[in-house]
This record gives sequence, structure tokens and C-alpha cells, in this order.
Amino acid sequence: MHFLKRTLLISMISTATLTAQNVAHFALNDGWHFQPAFSSAKPKADDLGQNISEDGYPTQLPNTALNALFENGVIEDPFYRTNEARLQWLEKRDWVFEKTFDAPPESRFLSGRAHVELVLRGLDTYAEVTLNGVQIIRADNMFRTWRADVRNTLRATGNVLKIYFTSPLTKEKIAAENSYVDLPDVYGTNRMFTRKAQFHYGWDWGPRFVTCGLQDAALESWSDLRLGDVFLKQISLNLPTSGGLRGEAKLQAQVEIESDAEEKMVVEIAFGENKFVQKAVISVGTNTVFVDLDIPNPQLWWTHNLGKPFLYDVKIKAKRDNILYNFPDSIHSDLEKTIKFGLRTIELVQEKDAKGETFYFK
Repeated sequence: MHFLKRTLLISMISTATLTAQNVAHFALNDGWHFQPAFSSAKPKADDLGQNISEDGYPTQLPNTALNALFENGVIEDPFYRTNEARLQWLEKRDWVFEKTFDAPPESRFLSGRAHVELVLRGLDTYAEVTLNGVQIIRADNMFRTWRADVRNTLRATGNVLKIYFTSPLTKEKIAAENSYVDLPDVYGTNRMFTRKAQFHYGWDWGPRFVTCGLQDAALESWSDLRLGDVFLKQISLNLPTSGGLRGEAKLQAQVEIESDAEEKMVVEIAFGENKFVQKAVISVGTNTVFVDLDIPNPQLWWTHNLGKPFLYDVKIKAKRDNILYNFPDSIHSDLEKTIKFGLRTIELVQEKDAKGETFYFK
């Protein structure tokens, strides 16, 4: 019998937690103001939001245009009865989020720091970001973090941070018209062109609200070294056999380090009780250090009712060779990051049968 088995290596990673690091953080989540853009669609006679003010409303992060309107009493509960249908005008409109703020004190945040960056997380989705009238970010993906160097744009007082959100429908229409491939229509939308949560466009379990918004905004300053993204790639996963062979998981850690100078570095990774060390020479700019991980007798992450959803604690620490990278500022001392990681495989089984071929996962 012909048997085809395709194994998909699946890894579950929780949100990374930044512990002590050479990064000073200044939150920008309070004191925002949002308003509809003047040139875009307005509610019709039977829609909710007839009393919307073009002058806008106060808000804070995290938030979306839809939720902020509800919080300010402009619309009724979007999830009540048929209110979904009466709020579809929101997706056709552009929106503006704006915040005025003063820079943090020089002695605490800027002194001796070579880099000052605006960091935006959960920027949903098509957005032009300006600081004091200077465009610094043009975003098109809500699933990534956006960074921009603002040291030369930032003022001591009266900074104006402005985010103009263009309706995804506008961008998707342009993308569809310019596409050289005829992609299938998905429930009357071109959402496949947009890096945005697809359930926003409606699902069998939820309403359609193609809104916009922002999860988190902050200024971050750092010098010399910064630990960036850490990606854990699962290469293989073998369970113990009845013949006595031990189980083993092979992974590769890809550790991003930004540096202002050439440095000899040591990257230490504690994967549960397993320790790994990799030395590397990094150059000016963004570097990636690769660390191979062999995990004996791995514990698996199981789905509901099948077992324990076990997650490993994974701690990543970067040091100068033989010297822990410490700074006088005790709040931001080491280059260190902690994440949680789960090991899992899914097998697609396709076997010949009387009707053709099976298609199931195990």
C-alpha cells in the first residue's frame, strides 16, 4: 500500500518577556486623541454614529477606532442585535490617532545613549506615522514591530506624533487591480492582500469589523548593544522508541544582536534544564548568531484533553566574551530575554483507500 506521510513541525511560542536589558523604555500609551479623516466615508441615514464629531475624542492604548467610539458614547454596543450591519461604514473611513508629548528627562533617557527609537507594536494596519511633521514609518503589517530612529527628530517639549490610518479596503482594491495573478474572491473581499487579522473581515463565529488601531507605543533608547528578536526553529522531533532509543528534539536559535562596534560575544541559552553556549564575533549593525540546540527526551505540548500543554522556559543572555555586559543604570543592566516555547509535531497522513486517498492529521 502506498503511504505518504508529511510531518509539519509546529512550535508554540508565547509573547517574549524582556527582562533587564540595556534599553530605557518610555511609554506613550496615555493621552491620545483620535478623529475621522475629513475626506473619507461618513455614516448613512440608518447607520450608527450620526453624531460623530469631526473634532475627535480622547483615547488611550491599546485601542481601536471601533472601541474608542464606543467608549466615548458615539456608537451603541457593536455586538448588540443588528448593530454590526449599521457600523460597516467604519471600514470605509480613514482615521487619525495623535498624541502630543514631552521627551523624557535628559539625565534618565537620552544622556549617553546613541540610539533613540520610536517603537510601535500592533500597528493595524496601513499607517503613515509622522513625528513633528517628518514621516518616519509607512506600515502595512499588523503582525510585526515597527521601529524608527527619532533622535534627530525628537524635541524637548511639544512633540506631535501622528498616525494616519488608510482604510484597508482602499489599499486592497489597488493591490487587486495591480496583481498579475487572479486570486479568488473571499466573501466579497480582497483581504488576502493584507497582513491583518483575517477574522476582522468576519467569520462564522464573529462579526465583521475591519477597524484600525494600535496596541503599544513607546520610546526606547540604548547604546553599544541591543538584543533584538529571538527565533527558535524546530528542526526535528523524535520520541523514545520501545527499542530503547532516546527521544530528541533538534532546534536552532537565531539570536539578533545590534551593535555599534565589532565585539566578541557569548550567547548563552537555557532551554529548560539544558544549557548551550555559542561564541561569535559581531560587526557594526544587525547581526544574527546561530545556536544549535539538542534537547534530550523532550516533553511535548498537547492540545486540550489530550495531555498537558507543556511549555519550556527559554532564557537567552548575550555577554561580551567573559564579561557580563553591565551598565551603571541598575534598571537596565544585561542583554537578556525570556520566552516560552512548546514542542509539537503534526502529521498529515495520505493513504490509498477505496475512495482515493485519506487526508487527516495525527
